[in-house]
Amino acid sequence: MLSNAIEPSNNWSLYPVNLVDGLCFDSSDGDQPLMVIKKRNDEAKSLTGVQEESCNYSFEPNSLGSMSSNAVQSKILNIIYEQGIETNAYLKRIDGRLDCLETIIKNMSAGTQNNNNNPIDSEFLTMFPLKDIDSLKDFDTRITNDSDFKLHVTNFITRIGGIDIKNFIKRVLQRIFSNELSSKCSWTGFRNNYRLENIWFMSIMKDLSREKFNSSDLDFELHVKDWFRHGSQRLIRDQQTKNK
Repeated sequence: MLSNAIEPSNNWSLYPVNLVDGLCFDSSDGDQPLMVIKKRNDEAKSLTGVQEESCNYSFEPNSLGSMSSNAVQSKILNIIYEQGIETNAYLKRIDGRLDCLETIIKNMSAGTQNNNNNPIDSEFLTMFPLKDIDSLKDFDTRITNDSDFKLHVTNFITRIGGIDIKNFIKRVLQRIFSNELSSKCSWTGFRNNYRLENIWFMSIMKDLSREKFNSSDLDFELHVKDWFRHGSQRLIRDQQTKNK
């Protein structure tokens, strides 16, 4: 018999409940009726990405009525067993996903190492340093249209390296640009200089700076601007050295 019953409402939430055959409770002795407690398993939900609500159900010890102690123990063990099976299934799915991620990361690392270990073509190296605006334009056009050439450039810059972003930019630019060419370039094209901020080569350098040194776009641009700002001074010193 149901006591203190009320009419159901459409706003009530519905939860699945397993009914166990053969269990009955005598409420004539005043014991509390069987109570079902809802417990959300938020941790399992966040780990597995399952969107639907996951619930476990347990029975309050004081609400088991006239069940014998053996029956109570059997019921509790059965609940623990079922929850163990569910937990094990969750863990297996998580473990499978972690294995997939580990494989992907290993493959990516192996690919990067193989690319960096490939020998650089000697003909490619003879292009540098670039000596005039036309050679810079041709260089950037090849990066845009030839994916293999772009990969060569990326590997070459990566090998040059540096101890920090400022050192990295200095080492790369002095390998790519001659002093004469650097005196005719600037980041924004100020004073009729050749504008650098939109060329593909600078995009490659910027991406590597973010990857290797976690630098911001602002840091990158400031160091590049500073290096080209002194291009004319380097050219003058270079000419003076040659004339001695």
